[in-house]
Amino acid sequence: MGDVFGAYSWTVRTYECAADGAATMASVCNWLQEAASLNAETLAFSKSNFESAGENISWVLTRLKVKMSRFPKWGETVSILTFPRGGRRIVAWRDFVLTGADGEELGRATSEWMIIDLASRKIVAIPEGVFAAANTVRPPVFGDEPFAKLRWGCTVASPDALVFRARRGDIDLNGHVNNVHYVEWLLEGRPDTAGPCFELDVVFKSETLAGEEVRVESVEPEPGVFMHRIYAPDGRDHVLARTAPRSAIGAGQGMVSVPTQEAPLPTQEEIKAFKGKGWLLNKGTGTFSARVVTVNGKVSADQLRGVAEAARKFGTGEVTFTSRLGIEVLGVPAGRMAEFEAALSSVGLSVGGTGPRVRPVTSCKGTVCPRGLIDTFSLSRRIHERFYVGWHGVALPGKFKIGVGGCPNNCVKPNLNDIGVAGTVLPGGRRGYQVTLGGHWGRTGGAGTVVPTIFGSEDEVLDFIDRVLCFYRDNGQPGERFFKTLDRIGFNAALAMIG
Repeated sequence: MGDVFGAYSWTVRTYECAADGAATMASVCNWLQEAASLNAETLAFSKSNFESAGENISWVLTRLKVKMSRFPKWGETVSILTFPRGGRRIVAWRDFVLTGADGEELGRATSEWMIIDLASRKIVAIPEGVFAAANTVRPPVFGDEPFAKLRWGCTVASPDALVFRARRGDIDLNGHVNNVHYVEWLLEGRPDTAGPCFELDVVFKSETLAGEEVRVESVEPEPGVFMHRIYAPDGRDHVLARTAPRSAIGAGQGMVSVPTQEAPLPTQEEIKAFKGKGWLLNKGTGTFSARVVTVNGKVSADQLRGVAEAARKFGTGEVTFTSRLGIEVLGVPAGRMAEFEAALSSVGLSVGGTGPRVRPVTSCKGTVCPRGLIDTFSLSRRIHERFYVGWHGVALPGKFKIGVGGCPNNCVKPNLNDIGVAGTVLPGGRRGYQVTLGGHWGRTGGAGTVVPTIFGSEDEVLDFIDRVLCFYRDNGQPGERFFKTLDRIGFNAALAMIG
């Protein structure tokens, strides 16, 4: 096969196995780095070869992808074929094939390596001649499949991050934590319920020295698949990785295939159906934003914590807030919607607020604001319960929005809603509720028309909203927004019909 190929065999030891008697992913990584070192020694570009030439440099592993179809058991013999396959100025590539005693292929791996100056701790150019010793007859073990771009989407640090401190025993010949210890640390983030890791894709970004502390976070973007991040207390990344369970055998490869990083794109019918339930497609992906319903924009600390944990576990870890004081959690795959909704339900929240029906009410904090003239929290909660919840099964001609403001300052813009309610002061100092009808905003916008009557109590406002909704349900045309219904019928005529 040529001099660049190295073939090495091991017998699986007891200390390389898990409780099930099979070798672990960390043990496989140890075998790979040992095979690479032995082959580099044979080809005269190992660390010891560099030292003999008076160069204080060494190889460091910067990327590793492993796919196993089976882990060998204690006492089995494992053979590893490894070979360099070229590279570019500062990066060299090396492949591996693992087989059992009977020739059964157990797994494959590919890797990227760089050269570090051990004095400056900086990456330097790979010495001349190294790329000459490259395989030119055997194709890459994963064909033309490139390394996937790993991204850590979470922006909020997890309170459940694992903490490790680098021990002297974790340090290797290069004076920093060996790559296999990183693998051991990140695999601690995979719960036992997720099953063993058969696929590993890891980027080594910076070194850790003895005594330094690192933190490990793990999230599960899809069942059994985890993203892992190892980082320093100052936020500097050491490792990003992806682990996955065993996948289907790839056709013609005799190997496991890596699931795609992005979720499959849903059909237009699925997008429409999900949207009606509060799930909005994220542009350019197969994932969705979950629109979390809030009651007048106010949530408890426990509910916020529940949203953050669900975002980290099922989405990208990012949360946005809508102009109507709703919460949206980004990047949830369709296959995890049910789990996400169950997690929210445990803290008293739900997904929804879309479709041709009464939408969640928007309210300012007039109850506690020094300028507030009415109890906005009380009124908006009653509106939410009576009309968002109570009318949820009622199909309207179009979406219907209600806003509540505490005073004429109009901070929350209630007059841009289909129904707007604002606190006001009547002559003589009596406080009341001013109502507007037909406000709207978006591609076109306009303030609602003021109802001449000033209402004197929450109950009067609620009864009037009920009559308005009945009028719109019975007189609006399919797809017609409320302001257009008022324009078509005429405001005064409509008001007379509402009563």
